[in-house]
Amino acid sequence: MANMNEAGINKHSFDTLHSQRERIESTLGEELSWERLNNRKGSRAALYLPNRSSDDPEETLNDTADWMVSKYVKLVETVIPIVRELTEEFDADLLSDGETGG
Repeated sequence: MANMNEAGINKHSFDTLHSQRERIESTLGEELSWERLNNRKGSRAALYLPNRSSDDPEETLNDTADWMVSKYVKLVETVIPIVRELTEEFDADLLSDGETGG
């Protein structure tokens, strides 16, 4: 991975997180849209609220904002521990490769 550019690292990171899709969505209680975006530097996992627009009445926009905040909090609570776990595994792999000269 030492020779990977930023886009390559981003895609590798996305693929690693995507490998945990079932676990993430099960914990989250929602199905995410996993968008690798092969022709772009970044990728995304998104949760969309259908049939909403910035032209909606203020009350609807307030409901949308509440929905976004609650989903964001749950997403962070779900994903951060998994990312930490994957990072620890990655670091352990790097250390063991360094010890074996690989």
